[in-house]
Amino acid sequence: GLVSRARIDYLRGVNSSFILRHLMIRGLVERVPNPEDARSFLYRPTFELLQNLGVKRVEDLPDYASLTTKLQSSL
Repeated sequence: GLVSRARIDYLRGVNSSFILRHLMIRGLVERVPNPEDARSFLYRPTFELLQNLGVKRVEDLPDYASLTTKLQSSL
């Protein structure tokens, strides 16, 4: 998973800038350039976050399938 801040905001219902900045500072989320829009970024969990959650892959997270469906339906 890569996801934009706008999609995170949509799913959470609030502005996520503050929390994303703190997650990046702690090394739990990383920001990468968006290949489709040079003005924005995409976010993805780091290996350290997955380790802290006790999973090896993003797909092992609880509710991964339902969240992926929500993200795709918000396109």
